[in-house]
Amino acid sequence: MLAIKSFIGFIAVLTFVHCGCSHALATDTNADELQLIGLALYSPAGEAVDGFNRSEQGKGYVLSDVISKKCSPRTLTYAEDGGPSSGKSVYMTAICSNSGNNTIGLVKYSLEFDRLANDLLGKGWGSIDSGPPYSLLWHPTDITGSILDTSRRLHLFGELRENGNQPNPGVFVQRLLETGSTDHTFSVEGVGTLTDEHLGNMGSLSPNGIAYISRPGLVDGGSSILLFSISPDGIERTVEIQVGIDGVVPVGVTVGEDDHLYVYGHTRQTIGRRLFIARLNASGDGIDETFGAKGVVSFDFGEQSPEAIKVKFANGKIYFLGLLSVQNRSNPHEIQTFPAVAVLKADGTLDASFSGDGRRILEFASRRNSPAYPHFKDFSVAKNGRIYLVGAAKDNVAIVAIDRSGEIELGFGQARNSEGGLLLDRSFNLPGSKELKSAAGVASDIDIAGNLIVLVSITASPKMSADE
Repeated sequence: MLAIKSFIGFIAVLTFVHCGCSHALATDTNADELQLIGLALYSPAGEAVDGFNRSEQGKGYVLSDVISKKCSPRTLTYAEDGGPSSGKSVYMTAICSNSGNNTIGLVKYSLEFDRLANDLLGKGWGSIDSGPPYSLLWHPTDITGSILDTSRRLHLFGELRENGNQPNPGVFVQRLLETGSTDHTFSVEGVGTLTDEHLGNMGSLSPNGIAYISRPGLVDGGSSILLFSISPDGIERTVEIQVGIDGVVPVGVTVGEDDHLYVYGHTRQTIGRRLFIARLNASGDGIDETFGAKGVVSFDFGEQSPEAIKVKFANGKIYFLGLLSVQNRSNPHEIQTFPAVAVLKADGTLDASFSGDGRRILEFASRRNSPAYPHFKDFSVAKNGRIYLVGAAKDNVAIVAIDRSGEIELGFGQARNSEGGLLLDRSFNLPGSKELKSAAGVASDIDIAGNLIVLVSITASPKMSADE
């Protein structure tokens, strides 16, 4: 039985920690390590944007004066009108651990004025208050999404877990006012939670302010998806959606350019896996059969079987990012991963103008849980159809640009540390006497000028003196 409850994060001052994995608690791997959040802007040519972080030669901004060493940056949300004092801005979230209890961190940075936006929490950063004391039974374990509504209220989607020896997982949705404080008029004291052992993927916010989260149907390996929703007044609703494909695994819910809700994911099988996307009707309680084949589109990558990672809508098209995992033949203990990209037209048909048949697997190998090779976690699409893949490689931020025809742009970032179209960047100015150890791209977006905005997770350590 699902229950709507409320959830609280302890009040604490914020820092940011790098975690190379997703859906995991941040951990303090080294007592001397410093963990920071970075923000970088890249021009369409892959260069540092002139004027950004003017005091540091435009190489990117790093938040200094960390308070805790156990935080990990998670999501980035771009806003073209960031409030009365901040102009174009980005909101960044983090999940933090303090004395075994997790908090949610929030930062707002003004791209317009190149500084922290102090209209948020009075200084541009801090931790978020949440709900009444009985919610201390719960704590957040991840932030999977952040979305601004038309009233400039930020909605956070994430995972939570019940404290105790037998914790129960679930998800939460928290709504914030423009100032960064919790909007206590939403759901129960500003936070709605759904507790169930199978929940935990990317949620979305509909144009009318209803939060949605999906999960597999009640029958394991079946063809249905359960769609849960929390309305602004706290009303919970569950709808079962039949997608007509056996073994569906929903990865997320998102809103298309047509304001319809879409559920996407992949099938369970490891051989011949199919990726799918289903469009819901205007009321969100059933399939819109005018889309694809009775409301659902599915496709494969031939003999390869990537998993769906994320879907985004841009330029009247649907973009898929997937991840293909294969065993290294020369080293059976090593799993290599390759990004898989697919582009669909608005009606759900594969766009043959992209790579000939709408699909491409890129030959950038990576090793799971290793920074030695590229591993892409997010992507963004520019107005000209260029696709940017963002992640990490060799302890650097890694970015690849793909043109609208599906070809890797070999000239992207050529003036910097670029290898065959793969931009590797670690040129971040650290505050004080600190040495950068690694940097990884976590999330991204495109600003109004066509620049790529990247949220960066940074690990640093104190510099050794000459006597040491």
